[in-house]
Amino acid sequence: MTHELLIEIGVEELPASFLAQGLASLQAAVERLLGEARLTYERTRPLGTPRRLALVVYGLTEHARREVKAARFVSNPGCYPTAVSLPMLPL
Repeated sequence: MTHELLIEIGVEELPASFLAQGLASLQAAVERLLGEARLTYERTRPLGTPRRLALVVYGLTEHARREVKAARFVSNPGCYPTAVSLPMLPL
């Protein structure tokens, strides 16, 4: 199963001449962090205005997808503390 992720950064007023550089920096940073966390994705798409920088990550896979696919038995987190802790795995 894949997911989409939207990252937005609000700014007071970014000069239009800095917009392309800001979006490229955001895209490079997020792609680097996803790689370090060993999370795979299909593509990223930067979007922006002088008041907002955004990046959409398409096709973000679940954590440990290969391990789950190859596993003989898989369990589903059935308790609230386990489900809450899953987003912190890459940390």
